[in-house]
Amino acid sequence: MMPQAEFGQGPITGFVNQDQANYMYDRQFGSMVEGTVYLDGVGTDRRPQIAERVKSFVEERIKSALTTQSPLLATGTYYSTTSGSIPVLLPTIVDPVLYDKMRIEYPLASGVIPRVTQKGLYVDVIRNTALPSPIWGAEMSAVQPDTATYDRVPSQVKFMYCAGQISGPMMVVAPQMWKDMLGKEIERHLLAMKELEENTIINGDTTSSTYTNGFNGLVAGITTNYSDKGTAQLELDDIDTAYYTTRDKRGAPDVGVTDFKTFNRLRALLKDYFILQGAEKDTIVMNLHSKITYMGITFFPDHKCPTASNEREMLILTVNKASAGGPNIQMRVLQEPTIEDLAKDRDAYSFLMKAYLTMVIIFEDWCYRLYDLP
Repeated sequence: MMPQAEFGQGPITGFVNQDQANYMYDRQFGSMVEGTVYLDGVGTDRRPQIAERVKSFVEERIKSALTTQSPLLATGTYYSTTSGSIPVLLPTIVDPVLYDKMRIEYPLASGVIPRVTQKGLYVDVIRNTALPSPIWGAEMSAVQPDTATYDRVPSQVKFMYCAGQISGPMMVVAPQMWKDMLGKEIERHLLAMKELEENTIINGDTTSSTYTNGFNGLVAGITTNYSDKGTAQLELDDIDTAYYTTRDKRGAPDVGVTDFKTFNRLRALLKDYFILQGAEKDTIVMNLHSKITYMGITFFPDHKCPTASNEREMLILTVNKASAGGPNIQMRVLQEPTIEDLAKDRDAYSFLMKAYLTMVIIFEDWCYRLYDLP
């Protein structure tokens, strides 16, 4: 039995390259060809004679030519639309590239919504919602005292999890394949958590079973200023209305997020204006592929905005306002995604990826929502 010390300090530092896998094989089987029977049913250990037997086998087989139709081929369905044949002595070469369909951008979860450090399980925010009332008065007149208005809004940090498992055999043979599967699975789990966070930032609704233990996102959180487009197309007047409505409430809209179709509609609306007013760089800036800045609002598309016909959204947000004391919309993070080993109860390495965070909108009336776009 091989000592545990030779196995490394756990699965992550175990068989992570070809040399280690070869070392383990050589320690147990020497130079024997993989797949050789070295101990038969009557208990005879054939390892001392194996080299000579392999030599005889090879000499006999080279007398006849091998082709893809030779009987030394296993049947299977992976390499043919019918029964197919897998060339046993002519191994297939797996492409070293992982073609990734799932990776997208996560702008809101990657800094567009500022990430703010958090201590404790509750985000306890104090807001000033009204100033004292000054007056004009006569000289020496009596003045009644007044105070500012404050309120206190707590939000609970939420917990996000994603568990994974790699079997012992998979970890041993992974170096002989195209990648270390454990490292790849950890990366996939991290991307999955980032995608869930991005989706929840936009679509989170704690009245839905999907988000019961999550937090309310922008769609559910913007309840004061909104416009039901009733399947009508987006117009620049809609954005102008959102701008002055939020400005009237002391907001300062600086971020707009929508789906790719609506983003393309906005780009089309601004093309002529861009040609006529292009010199006014502080008024409109267009990047044809990623973002548009109009009226001081930077618009960009997001894969997690609703894409169903007549259910699309455009969210116009006050994220940062210099005089507000801090970001108006924040991701409060108690712990970023972190990997943790789970108990070993089988021949596998089990892990848990976890993050503790929530989103806070200090003044939701500084934001505007356009919905039911075509």
